[in-house]
Amino acid sequence: MKTAEHRMTSGHTSVELVRQEHGGSLQKGNPGNRGPPTSKLRQRFRDSLESRLYIAEEIADDEGASATDRLRALEFLARYGMGTTTSVTPDADSIFAFMRELGDGVSRFVVDEDVLEQIQGAWLEIYTTRFRS
Repeated sequence: MKTAEHRMTSGHTSVELVRQEHGGSLQKGNPGNRGPPTSKLRQRFRDSLESRLYIAEEIADDEGASATDRLRALEFLARYGMGTTTSVTPDADSIFAFMRELGDGVSRFVVDEDVLEQIQGAWLEIYTTRFRS
């Protein structure tokens, strides 16, 4: 038979415990899921990781380590250093060529050249604002 009781935890909050048939107790609900770590905790993790990067560097450089361990260390360093996605910032010529292509595509629908130039100018402004910092 299951019965409930309340017990004070170290945080001085009351936790409802549900007695189980085998004699133990379980906390009611899902008290273990407290959500994602706080930004302060994430920063602590990043700092801790940064101070230990030398370990991965030593493994990658250790000729006595297995090839698998060295490759894993290199992969870790690459993920940490470059991230999981790569981004390319195009040069000005590529941007303008892209804008011309967009303009050519839209020109079939926009007859007025002044309006087309305004559209291309707006696109360039949006691109510059969003991707150039």
